[in-house]
Amino acid sequence: QVGAFDRRIKAVVSQSPGVNGWEMVRAMNRADQFHDLLEMLTQERIRRYKEGTVKYVKIVAPEGEPSLTQDAESRAFFAHIAETCPTWRNEMALHSLEKALEYNPGANIHLISPTPLLMIVPTHDNIGQTDLALGAYQRALEPKALLLIKGGHFAVHADPGFSQAAEAAAGWFRRHLAG
Repeated sequence: QVGAFDRRIKAVVSQSPGVNGWEMVRAMNRADQFHDLLEMLTQERIRRYKEGTVKYVKIVAPEGEPSLTQDAESRAFFAHIAETCPTWRNEMALHSLEKALEYNPGANIHLISPTPLLMIVPTHDNIGQTDLALGAYQRALEPKALLLIKGGHFAVHADPGFSQAAEAAAGWFRRHLAG
């Protein structure tokens, strides 16, 4: 998003991109869960303006409990995060989720050019949605490059995807930030 509007940015790498927040959150939930989440956000907006306080929702939770996502891939990833990062908190401010739904960098991707863009896209991303990311890549103008990483949304956070993505990103930055 910043690369589309700030010409001080010299190179962009987008990794496991969420190019449309609305579609991304919708994909992480069944239709009934997404409807309930939107209703919760509506009620939260009313409450927040009346009371001026912040309310939080869990990022992942057991089936039936309110949370950002109910998908198995996210549950497994964040369970690992909870084990390895003791300060991580399984919560998100509801007003942040409201803003995440409005986040739509795919709409402006064509404005990144002439800044060089590398997109690192998982081949089976059910969260960021591979098809949406590839569609955004097609709308991007040159110079651009695409690296497909085998796996789901979080494949870039563990090897072999992590090493592939890190090497590609480092190379991209070396190439475009040198001098």
